[in-house]
Amino acid sequence: YQLANTIEKNNNGYLLSFNNKHNISPSAKKLQILLSEGNGMEQYEIVSIPSENQVIIKATEIKADRVFVYGEEVDDFRTVDYEGLTTLNISATQELSSQIKKLQQQVKLQQQQIMILTSEIRSIKRPSTKLTSSTQSTSHSAVKKNRT
Repeated sequence: YQLANTIEKNNNGYLLSFNNKHNISPSAKKLQILLSEGNGMEQYEIVSIPSENQVIIKATEIKADRVFVYGEEVDDFRTVDYEGLTTLNISATQELSSQIKKLQQQVKLQQQQIMILTSEIRSIKRPSTKLTSSTQSTSHSAVKKNRT
Protein backbone atom coordinates (compact mmCIF):
# COMPACT_ATOMS: atom_id res chain seq x y z
CA TYR A 1 0.00 0.00 0.00
CA GLN A 2 1.78 3.08 -1.16
CA LEU A 3 1.27 6.31 -3.03
CA ALA A 4 3.58 6.70 -6.02
CA ASN A 5 5.88 9.70 -5.64
CA THR A 6 6.30 10.25 -9.40
CA ILE A 7 4.65 8.91 -12.55
CA GLU A 8 6.70 9.03 -15.75
CA LYS A 9 5.75 7.79 -19.20
CA ASN A 10 8.46 5.80 -21.00
CA ASN A 11 8.66 3.47 -24.05
CA ASN A 12 7.43 0.40 -22.11
CA GLY A 13 4.59 2.05 -20.18
CA TYR A 14 4.72 4.08 -16.99
CA LEU A 15 7.48 4.19 -14.41
CA LEU A 16 6.12 4.53 -10.88
CA SER A 17 8.65 5.71 -8.30
CA PHE A 18 8.15 5.50 -4.53
CA ASN A 19 9.81 7.18 -1.56
CA ASN A 20 10.04 3.85 0.28
CA LYS A 21 10.66 0.26 -0.78
CA HIS A 22 7.60 -1.09 -2.60
CA ASN A 23 8.07 -4.76 -1.50
CA ILE A 24 6.65 -6.07 -4.78
CA SER A 25 7.95 -9.58 -5.31
CA PRO A 26 10.06 -10.28 -8.42
CA SER A 27 7.54 -12.92 -9.52
CA ALA A 28 4.58 -10.49 -9.44
CA LYS A 29 2.73 -10.18 -12.74
CA LYS A 30 0.00 -7.61 -12.01
CA LEU A 31 -0.64 -4.66 -9.72
CA GLN A 32 -3.89 -3.35 -8.31
CA ILE A 33 -3.82 0.43 -8.67
CA LEU A 34 -6.20 3.17 -7.65
CA LEU A 35 -6.01 6.26 -9.87
CA SER A 36 -7.03 9.70 -8.60
CA GLU A 37 -9.09 10.17 -11.77
CA GLY A 38 -10.54 6.79 -12.53
CA ASN A 39 -13.31 4.32 -11.98
CA GLY A 40 -11.94 2.71 -8.85
CA MET A 41 -9.41 -0.10 -8.69
CA GLU A 42 -7.69 -1.04 -11.95
CA GLN A 43 -5.31 -3.84 -12.80
CA TYR A 44 -2.07 -3.32 -14.72
CA GLU A 45 0.59 -5.75 -15.92
CA ILE A 46 4.07 -5.35 -14.49
CA VAL A 47 6.64 -4.88 -17.26
CA SER A 48 9.68 -4.79 -14.99
CA ILE A 49 10.94 -3.88 -11.55
CA PRO A 50 14.10 -1.78 -12.08
CA SER A 51 14.73 -1.17 -8.36
CA GLU A 52 13.21 -1.63 -4.91
CA ASN A 53 11.67 1.87 -5.25
CA GLN A 54 10.48 1.64 -8.86
CA VAL A 55 8.16 -0.44 -11.00
CA ILE A 56 7.18 -0.16 -14.67
CA ILE A 57 3.58 -0.99 -15.55
CA LYS A 58 2.04 -1.60 -18.95
CA ALA A 59 -0.42 1.19 -19.64
CA THR A 60 -1.26 3.17 -22.76
CA GLU A 61 -2.29 6.35 -20.97
CA ILE A 62 -2.66 7.41 -17.36
CA LYS A 63 -4.24 10.82 -16.89
CA ALA A 64 -4.15 10.77 -13.09
CA ASP A 65 -1.88 13.05 -11.14
CA ARG A 66 -1.74 10.62 -8.21
CA VAL A 67 -1.50 6.83 -8.24
CA PHE A 68 -2.03 4.64 -5.20
CA VAL A 69 -0.60 1.13 -5.53
CA TYR A 70 -2.84 -1.21 -3.60
CA GLY A 71 -0.63 -4.24 -4.10
CA GLU A 72 0.35 -7.09 -6.32
CA GLU A 73 -2.12 -9.69 -7.50
CA VAL A 74 -1.54 -13.03 -5.80
CA ASP A 75 -3.05 -16.23 -7.17
CA ASP A 76 -3.00 -18.24 -3.96
CA PHE A 77 -4.06 -15.47 -1.57
CA ARG A 78 -7.50 -16.97 -0.96
CA THR A 79 -6.54 -20.61 -0.63
CA VAL A 80 -7.86 -22.49 2.36
CA ASP A 81 -5.66 -24.63 4.58
CA TYR A 82 -8.18 -27.41 5.27
CA GLU A 83 -5.81 -29.34 7.53
CA GLY A 84 -5.26 -26.28 9.69
CA LEU A 85 -8.97 -25.52 9.63
CA THR A 86 -9.80 -29.06 10.76
CA THR A 87 -7.34 -28.81 13.64
CA LEU A 88 -8.78 -25.45 14.64
CA ASN A 89 -12.31 -26.87 14.49
CA ILE A 90 -11.37 -29.77 16.78
CA SER A 91 -9.77 -27.41 19.32
CA ALA A 92 -12.77 -25.09 19.24
CA THR A 93 -15.19 -28.01 19.68
CA GLN A 94 -13.22 -29.31 22.68
CA GLU A 95 -13.23 -25.87 24.28
CA LEU A 96 -16.97 -25.48 23.71
CA SER A 97 -17.60 -28.92 25.23
CA SER A 98 -15.60 -27.96 28.31
CA GLN A 99 -17.55 -24.70 28.68
CA ILE A 100 -20.88 -26.52 28.28
CA LYS A 101 -19.99 -28.98 31.06
CA LYS A 102 -19.08 -26.11 33.41
CA LEU A 103 -22.32 -24.29 32.58
CA GLN A 104 -24.37 -27.44 33.16
CA GLN A 105 -22.80 -27.82 36.62
CA GLN A 106 -23.56 -24.19 37.42
CA VAL A 107 -27.18 -24.59 36.28
CA LYS A 108 -27.61 -27.70 38.44
CA LEU A 109 -26.22 -25.90 41.49
CA GLN A 110 -28.42 -22.86 40.88
CA GLN A 111 -31.51 -25.06 40.51
CA GLN A 112 -30.75 -26.63 43.89
CA GLN A 113 -30.37 -23.18 45.43
CA ILE A 114 -33.68 -22.09 43.89
CA MET A 115 -35.44 -25.13 45.35
CA ILE A 116 -34.03 -24.39 48.83
CA LEU A 117 -35.03 -20.71 48.65
CA THR A 118 -38.51 -21.61 47.36
CA SER A 119 -39.15 -23.97 50.26
CA GLU A 120 -37.92 -21.34 52.75
CA ILE A 121 -40.23 -18.72 51.24
CA ARG A 122 -43.20 -21.10 51.42
CA SER A 123 -42.52 -21.88 55.06
CA ILE A 124 -42.37 -18.15 55.88
CA LYS A 125 -45.63 -17.36 54.01
CA ARG A 126 -47.70 -20.14 55.70
CA PRO A 127 -49.43 -18.89 58.82
CA SER A 128 -49.38 -21.20 61.78
CA THR A 129 -52.70 -23.10 61.82
CA LYS A 130 -52.31 -24.56 65.30
CA LEU A 131 -53.87 -22.33 67.92
CA THR A 132 -53.74 -23.14 71.55
CA SER A 133 -57.04 -23.52 73.42
CA SER A 134 -56.44 -20.38 75.49
CA THR A 135 -55.73 -18.37 72.34
CA GLN A 136 -58.93 -19.69 70.76
CA SER A 137 -61.11 -18.85 73.74
CA THR A 138 -59.55 -15.39 74.02
CA SER A 139 -60.21 -14.65 70.37
CA HIS A 140 -63.86 -15.88 70.67
CA SER A 141 -64.38 -13.64 73.68
CA ALA A 142 -62.98 -10.66 71.83
CA VAL A 143 -65.35 -11.27 68.93
CA LYS A 144 -68.36 -11.46 71.29
CA LYS A 145 -67.39 -8.20 73.00
CA ASN A 146 -67.06 -6.41 69.67
CA ARG A 147 -70.59 -7.48 68.65
CA THR A 148 -72.25 -6.00 71.71
